[in-house]
Amino acid sequence: MKKEFFQYYVPTESEFNKLWKECYFIFDTNILINLYEFSSNSREDILNVFNNIKDRIWEPHQVIDEFFQTRIDKIISLPAIYDKEYDDLEASITTFKENISKTKHPFLSQKKQTEVNKYLSSALDCIKKGFDEQKKECICLENDEVLNKITSLLTNKIGKPYSEKEMEVIQAEGAKRYSKKIPPGFKDAGKSEFLKNGYGDFIIWKQIQDFALLKKSPVIFITNDAKEDWWLIKEGKTISPRTELIKEMKNNSDVNFYMYKLENFLNHYETYNEKLKSKYEKIKIHTFNEIRELEKQKEFINLKQMTIEEKLNLSLKQKNKIMHNNNLHEDENSSEEIMVNFTEREKLQKSQLNRDINRDINRDINRDINRDINRKIIKEKLYKLTSQRDIILSEINLYTKNELNANKNNDTESLKYFFKKHGEANNVLQIIEEKIKRIEQFIYISE
Repeated sequence: MKKEFFQYYVPTESEFNKLWKECYFIFDTNILINLYEFSSNSREDILNVFNNIKDRIWEPHQVIDEFFQTRIDKIISLPAIYDKEYDDLEASITTFKENISKTKHPFLSQKKQTEVNKYLSSALDCIKKGFDEQKKECICLENDEVLNKITSLLTNKIGKPYSEKEMEVIQAEGAKRYSKKIPPGFKDAGKSEFLKNGYGDFIIWKQIQDFALLKKSPVIFITNDAKEDWWLIKEGKTISPRTELIKEMKNNSDVNFYMYKLENFLNHYETYNEKLKSKYEKIKIHTFNEIRELEKQKEFINLKQMTIEEKLNLSLKQKNKIMHNNNLHEDENSSEEIMVNFTEREKLQKSQLNRDINRDINRDINRDINRDINRKIIKEKLYKLTSQRDIILSEINLYTKNELNANKNNDTESLKYFFKKHGEANNVLQIIEEKIKRIEQFIYISE
């Protein structure tokens, strides 16, 4: 039975040892880009591990492409993160001090209250100095030691890019897989920018399989992507890599495959070296602590963003369902009748979406803006939203041209499809423009 259903079995200790002895290590974009967020000591710890296994590291071309697409934004944003953390902390302490001064606590004398305020002010000064020191450690564009070390580490260890024709075939395959929720990458459906229209993870997966087939070697993939299109997750707990991935790698490349998050990878790295009694520099406790803390912060941010995105997707699904039901009664309609019916449907769908849109904007967007005291972060949000708006406008222009061509050619099916996509894009544009408006108003008021 194990032979037929191998993907469901956790490897034994001897199987893990064999895997680690023979495998190539592949690091996801998020592992490389997160090196910028660690303190210099923790970063050195992690890079030492990479250096110790450098002869067995290989990277897909898509990973490095994504690394360079996000690197500059990451470097620029780091000092602002410390500023925001300090501003939030200062606001909390100020509120606490004000509350103490407003109410006479029965067990806290005026003298003690003054002492508490002094202590809090002193603690805040100490934290400010600590944050300022950490900001000095932030990598700068002019002297990027992370890039220098990654460049040295990955020389002649990066795969080739796919041709434009190969990319078209892969994206078409990805679209079919995503519609059936076949991992990886289906959670990124609809994304754009450097993700190749949401197919970034799938492109990485294809390149990993190509490499494994070429080398006939097992692969360990290290990623901090926590989504369910990479991991088997039950009741919020990550169980293992997706069994479909393990099976697909075996079927297509005839090698074994496994995955770790960074913290687990470093733990297993130490365990494996201890078994071999290898000489290596032990990873410091503070490095593990930093990795855990960084992941907690990202989980919180992802949860906050996911709430808005999932509600928007749900609204669009409801809209599409209504459109599909209406389309069932339109098969014999002319293209002119479809255009009239579509206009009526669009009004209905917009009214249904209006409540959800206003709720998301009024609660989530205003809350986030009010918390983002740091003006630099707010303006970065505005820049990203403006870029998203430009992308959506380009899509709308394309759909409009396609609608005209379909109408001209009396292609009823294509006309239905492009009306549907046009409506979806318009709804997304409405939300983005409202967000931009709110942020611009906030910046104007705050200045």
